[in-house]
Amino acid sequence: APPPLGQRASNRLPPRWPLRHSCTAKKVGIAQDTLSRILNKRREPSLRLLQIILDALGYKISFQKKQLR
Repeated sequence: APPPLGQRASNRLPPRWPLRHSCTAKKVGIAQDTLSRILNKRREPSLRLLQIILDALGYKISFQKKQLR
């Protein structure tokens, strides 16, 4: 099974990302501890919240149809 959405997103964050937790949490409109729990894999964000977080970081979510065998 693929890893949860939050885990896949946190694996792709830039190395200096922790330095910007509070700034990004404010921009997203969530508490810094909530963002920390998501990034530390203690909370699974909804798809909508993940989209908001990634948008604040300059990323977007996209979906692709997978190849059927």
